[in-house]
Amino acid sequence: MLQGAGIILGGQHFKKLYEKCMDGVGKKYGLTRAEIDLLLYLRHSSDRTASAAADYLMQARSNVSKNVEELTRRGLIQGTRNEKDRRCVRLQLLPAAEPLLRDAETALNRFYDRLMTGFSPEEKCQLQDMLKRLDVNIRAEMTRREDD
Repeated sequence: MLQGAGIILGGQHFKKLYEKCMDGVGKKYGLTRAEIDLLLYLRHSSDRTASAAADYLMQARSNVSKNVEELTRRGLIQGTRNEKDRRCVRLQLLPAAEPLLRDAETALNRFYDRLMTGFSPEEKCQLQDMLKRLDVNIRAEMTRREDD
């Protein structure tokens, strides 16, 4: 097997386990995984704009904008325009999102626990450090122009 094939398959398995762990939350609240991911991003990020969320989640800005509209319509988030730059809208979670976020974080912790079964605390730290480095490499490659 090619060296990279194991990483690709591992990435697909990682994604499928994440989907499996988060599906119950989506069904319970009638939300897509992308909408849940956006809410989790807003909960844990200091840069709460749709543009920053799109960059972090690696989603098209148009998709994030649709998710923002839906979550706003459902009363889970609201946007506030910046007084100095009216183009910039800061997103904020509303209290109605709290039960959903608790369930999503419980599911996320369950995902993490399943993923880390059999790892020692030291191995978990090492893996997290390596994954952070991989993420830096992936993000650098995703922003690199094709002709580089």
